[in-house]
Amino acid sequence: MQAATTLFNRLTEVEKSILRSGTAGQIEHLSDTVYRSSLPGTTFDQRVVTVAETQALCMLEFSTKSARESFVGVTWKF
Repeated sequence: MQAATTLFNRLTEVEKSILRSGTAGQIEHLSDTVYRSSLPGTTFDQRVVTVAETQALCMLEFSTKSARESFVGVTWKF
């Protein structure tokens, strides 16, 4: 979970949005391409698990922020 938190903190909002909408196949692809250099010294299976945990963190953050009622803008939720 520590690796997932570190990766999550590094992501931009656009990357978080892409990761939130990722399917299982896309998570595997991203684990082997985009996030391979972000998780050095890990196996493919470990990267897939870490990226899936990061996806869960992205979904949790989005759910929390989108539930706020203090937002009054007309564009992004956060």
